[in-house]
Amino acid sequence: MKQPSTRALTLGAAAIILVMLIFFAAQCRAKVDVGTRWAVDPLWDDGQAEISAYQAVVMRYGRPREYTEYQIVVKEPFSKRLLVKADPDHDPEDIMTVLKLNRVLNYQTGIYAYHQMLSFFFDVENMQPLKWTLAHFEWCGNTFKMFTRRERQARLETHTYWDGDADQVFDLEFDSDTVFYDQLMVWLRAQQFELGTSRTLQVYPTELSSRGPRPSQVQAILTVPGLEEIRLADGSRRNALLVQIGMTDGLHRFWIEPEFPRRLLGWETPDGGRGRLQWSKRLPYWKLNQPGDESYLDPPAAGPGESSSAAPEPEIESSVEGDETGVEDLSGVKASLPVEQPGPDIPEVSEPAGPVELDEP
Repeated sequence: MKQPSTRALTLGAAAIILVMLIFFAAQCRAKVDVGTRWAVDPLWDDGQAEISAYQAVVMRYGRPREYTEYQIVVKEPFSKRLLVKADPDHDPEDIMTVLKLNRVLNYQTGIYAYHQMLSFFFDVENMQPLKWTLAHFEWCGNTFKMFTRRERQARLETHTYWDGDADQVFDLEFDSDTVFYDQLMVWLRAQQFELGTSRTLQVYPTELSSRGPRPSQVQAILTVPGLEEIRLADGSRRNALLVQIGMTDGLHRFWIEPEFPRRLLGWETPDGGRGRLQWSKRLPYWKLNQPGDESYLDPPAAGPGESSSAAPEPEIESSVEGDETGVEDLSGVKASLPVEQPGPDIPEVSEPAGPVELDEP
């Protein structure tokens, strides 16, 4: 039997190597896309929520406003038909799993305060938003917005106190490369970026506003230049993955923890807004509604991985969020320990001169 030539063997080996290189290159490219493993990790099945507090600055009426922002991430059963959290007795055929992000912002603007809460509901299979709502109120009035996405239909409904855009409904384009700016704070955590990544996105700008005009997508360039040291609110320094979003108004920067659960460590916006992580805990917040439970908002007094004497760890009997049937017994189940330490780290921000606006721009 004729033996294969050396040249044939060499070509065969080269072909195998080429196939392997193509395979590994495809795997590397896949890391740029949504890492659904992040959203289905067993961490989110512990019956608790991740609560993170940020010392932050937002620009309003041309002035920097300091505040504490709370971001809550929790897993929930979700009705595909109603697009709301499903009760325990809900039809199981209609239930899917989502991760919910709540952002809670409260800050003072002179005589009156702004109160804003944004809720996103993400499909854990692809981290695409199925729904989000915004509740905004201050002394000037109330605003409510709701985005829903069912199959190919994406719709935004707005109700504001502004003449000209009081009650409106908009059909929106929403493709696989489309994101809302306001989802980035958790959506970026679900990505598996390679250093040097560059990617084009279509971004709907922030909806954290009392106004409700038709939103328009803007093209943005996402880049991951590398690891960078960031100073947290307690003065400690951490290495973080820097993710930059270049938009028409400038460069938006986000610092993500390199290790799971890849928490958001900080952000900065071109207008001077910023945030730095103060602390992060896993707690059953829907049970902590009794006098004295306010202590759980205190920053941990101990270092990462150590318990804090200021606020004893709660214990859980049920993983059902939002049970308001009565007083819960919290004796018996552990919660995760705090992982960050407190402390201020908001530098002075220059206050640009400008006209005083009667209402939110």
